[in-house]
Amino acid sequence: MEGRHRPGYDATPRAPGRESSAPFREIAVGSETRVMDAGDFRIINTTLPRGFRIPPHTHGLHNLAFTMSGGVTETFERDRVQCRPGNVLLKPAGIVHSDVFDDRETTTLQVEWPPDASRASARSLDEVLLFREGSVPVLAARLHAELQTRDDATPVIAEGLALELLGQILRSRTPAREAGVPRWLSRVRDQLHDAPAGGFAIRDLAREAGVSADYLARRFRQAYGTTLGKYLRRVRLENAAAELATGDPRLAEVALRAGFSDQAHFTREFKRAFGMPPGAYRRRAVPPADPGED
Repeated sequence: MEGRHRPGYDATPRAPGRESSAPFREIAVGSETRVMDAGDFRIINTTLPRGFRIPPHTHGLHNLAFTMSGGVTETFERDRVQCRPGNVLLKPAGIVHSDVFDDRETTTLQVEWPPDASRASARSLDEVLLFREGSVPVLAARLHAELQTRDDATPVIAEGLALELLGQILRSRTPAREAGVPRWLSRVRDQLHDAPAGGFAIRDLAREAGVSADYLARRFRQAYGTTLGKYLRRVRLENAAAELATGDPRLAEVALRAGFSDQAHFTREFKRAFGMPPGAYRRRAVPPADPGED
């Protein structure tokens, strides 16, 4: 039954960290608005009622959850993770956890795939990972937006985005030294992610790294396939897209937080990166409001 199923759980409650020999069976949790099979992936929009609780359980598949509205607190054996709109949480197959949802409806995009779908996945995805910003939430938002289109090309595009999501997650698990990137260069890259809206000068970054500006620019392009300036712009736009996926902030505020003082410039760059202006992106990424919601 694993590999092709509705979102299901081992229905037998168990103590965190303990295995159970009880047979796996599926139970319906929440309401599914859209479901799509795309290659090895199953992609589901799920809405959970306010205050809903799920006792300790496991997933038979790797599970990636993109929170679009509401929120959930997931408790594991040694940790507790709060997922807010725009966050992506990866739970490897077999990890025991429980869920407590916020006091308003929570809508998530779930992506599931079997552990044996990729040998790299089976080897590397062995711990819970939370992504609050960067490429992973942006790709999840793009995947959700694509799910709303539902034309003949959607399954192919959705599978490609799901594979790209998996690739970004696997890349995040690869230490810089294994990828051939020196640690000083990884620290420069981390600076761009930590404060993308700040003003950066290559000479200042180079001085902090202890190298010349020319050498930094050359090595950065060799390692990451783009210039420092273009990389920083992409990080800013990815963060803006993840924020837009929550549906709450005003476009002008998103532009400022992303480091764009000119909203028109932000709109042009966003459309160039994502194929649509930010307002249209938000409308596609955010599920329609529940008419019965207060």
